[in-house]
Amino acid sequence: MQTVFRLAILLVTTLWTMQAMAQEWAVRIEPETIKLAGDEGDVLEAEFALINTDDWPAQANLVAVNWKYDQSGRRVFGSEVKVANDCRHWWNKSVVELQLRPSVAELYRLEIIIPDDTEEMECHFAVEAVPVSGDGRFASRYLVIYVNAEGAEPELEFNSLVMGKDAAGNKQPMVVIKNTGTAHSKLYGLLEGEDEEGQDLDVVVRSTEILAGETRAIPLLISKEGGGEAWWSTPLEIDGSLNWDGGEIDVEGELH
Repeated sequence: MQTVFRLAILLVTTLWTMQAMAQEWAVRIEPETIKLAGDEGDVLEAEFALINTDDWPAQANLVAVNWKYDQSGRRVFGSEVKVANDCRHWWNKSVVELQLRPSVAELYRLEIIIPDDTEEMECHFAVEAVPVSGDGRFASRYLVIYVNAEGAEPELEFNSLVMGKDAAGNKQPMVVIKNTGTAHSKLYGLLEGEDEEGQDLDVVVRSTEILAGETRAIPLLISKEGGGEAWWSTPLEIDGSLNWDGGEIDVEGELH
């Protein structure tokens, strides 16, 4: 009987732990991205909301962290992340401690000061909302912030076409784009392709941000002309134009 009782306690404890681990933090940030622009010495303001969708109060700390894109195009956040223009100090707060009421959207004002003598540039960082409770089970929420100073602008250039590999080890056509400007931009569009068998293909660039000074290899998604899964062979000829904020980029090359 005692053994059965102990097993019952163990089962209940295990189920409770699995349920707790499966839960997500009931706090979210809206919007998830804020873009600001100004000149040296300007004080920029924006509002965002922290929404606690739980029936219980929540606690959160707001801290400034850096972020960058990894090779797959996902953002990596953290105070240890190194970036070229670390501007976390433009936000005039170090740590903000918050009490979030249940089922309420709390509005907060963000104040960012562009330092004097700032040259043309774009800085980016994030405000991380860190759960105070939860024993590490809950993931932080992030507000991504871009600050364009002194009229920073992107300038995208076609670098090359390369044949990489996807996560499964299969061939993955990629276009390499270089941003020689001072602000980020996003690439999008449709290219034309033809494989060894003469099959006409649609080649779509995966919409990806390219930060200032960054050279990024962007995966190309290949389908039959007009849509549908395509089995293609190399050599693969690709040409056409891709669009970005400042115009078009001509792309042409052959992949093996």
